[in-house]
Formats: sequence, C-alpha cells, structure tokens
Amino acid sequence: MRILFLSIITCWALIQISGCKKNTYSETERTSPDGKALIKFGLFSMYPASTPLTIYRNDIKLSAAIASPYGYPGGGFNTGGNSYADYLAIDPGSIKFDIATVYPNINFIQRQIFDTTYNLGADKKYTILLADTAASTTSILLEDNFPASLDSGYALFRITNLIPNSGSLDFYKNDSLIAANVAYKATTNLIKLPASLADSFAIRSAGTPGGPAASALVFYRLATNTNKRIFTMVSRGYLNNTTPRNPTISLIINK
Repeated sequence: MRILFLSIITCWALIQISGCKKNTYSETERTSPDGKALIKFGLFSMYPASTPLTIYRNDIKLSAAIASPYGYPGGGFNTGGNSYADYLAIDPGSIKFDIATVYPNINFIQRQIFDTTYNLGADKKYTILLADTAASTTSILLEDNFPASLDSGYALFRITNLIPNSGSLDFYKNDSLIAANVAYKATTNLIKLPASLADSFAIRSAGTPGGPAASALVFYRLATNTNKRIFTMVSRGYLNNTTPRNPTISLIINK
C-alpha cells in the first residue's frame, strides 16, 4: 500500500536537513498496522444490468453499494473506482463476509446474495475475488504474499480465470503465451514479465493457436507504466454475451 507524499515546502527551508530538487516527490512504503489483516476486493459479478452490491463483515456494513466490475477499496484498470493499491485493515480471525443488495438511500438489506467465511491471519494481506451472479455467486481468497521489493524493469502478474462458461483459458501478453490452461476459478503463481508503457493482453480457449491480440476471444490494451508493479489480472464476464456482461480483462492493482 503506497502513499505519495508531495513536497509542498520550498527547498530553501529544507537545505539544513537535506538537499532537494524542485518538482520532486518521494514514495514511502506502508505496511499494515501491527496485528491487523489487510484485505481488498475485486467484484466481478457481472449482471445483465448494473446491480450495486454492498459488502458486510460480520454483519457490519463494510462498503457502500458498488456495482461490478469494481476494485475496493483500491481499484485497478478496466474497473470502477480509483487506480491505487489500497487495502482495508481489519481484525484477523474467522470473518464472515456477506454480499447483499440494499434499499436505495437506507441501510436495510433488500436481498442476501452470497456469504462466505474466511480465516484471516494477522499481519497478512489478502485479495477476495467475486464472480458469477445470484445463486451461483462464488468467491476466491488469495493471499498476497508478495516480494518486499521488485527488480526495476519488471512487473509481476497473478492471473485468475473468472469467466464461468469459459472452460480453461490461455493468456497472452502481446503475441506471447504467459499462462496456459487456466481453469475457471484457478489462479497462477506470480509471473515476472518485462515492464512497459503499453501492452495488449488477450485470452483464447486453451490449446487454440495464438496470433495477433485483436484476433483473440478478448483483448485489452493496458496503457500505463508497469515498472515494479504487482497486478491480479482477471478474465471476467461471460463468453458470447454483450455489454455489460461481455468477456474482457481487468487488472486489480496490488502494489
């Protein structure tokens, strides 16, 4: 979880402490408060119409009503929300999470959609991914056990298939296969890839021939500097569907 501290004090006031340059900033790496668990959510329950969902933790409201696709509290690319790697700090232990629709403007549950219980450890990070809809809603718990530092010139990607009717999928970066035969709800280990300022990511049915990204089942162009970043890449939606349930790729920012 990163917080950028921008210098708003002129350099002459800082000379006695250290040298400084105009228009620079520093980055400080923050870890979780001692004894807490850090969590974030990727909501990819793709309904035919926008359906705001509210997250509850042990029957206490944890989020506002948010519609998929959404990263909460930190977002990502091709999702709603921001583009930060934020997590929520909560008490560890056995935690029951509920997903529900609520009546507009009041905090009363209209319909219970899904619930699950996870045992979360102290001083650990997790990403919880949700997929499918209604009675078929499901979730995945991923422990975010990432390296403390990353090599410059590289990014790390963890890939999850959340398309319920897809079978297994192959994932490509540009024209190169990066993960093969990823089953529904399966997640790869971290994959180290060269960083860049723009890449095309694509998915194909497992075992089918490769080719230009534009000829794949889905392709998504990520136009951002990925250097020393960590992402959870998700295939989401449904094959042979139209917006907003069309199959596509989203990326949750983990670091």
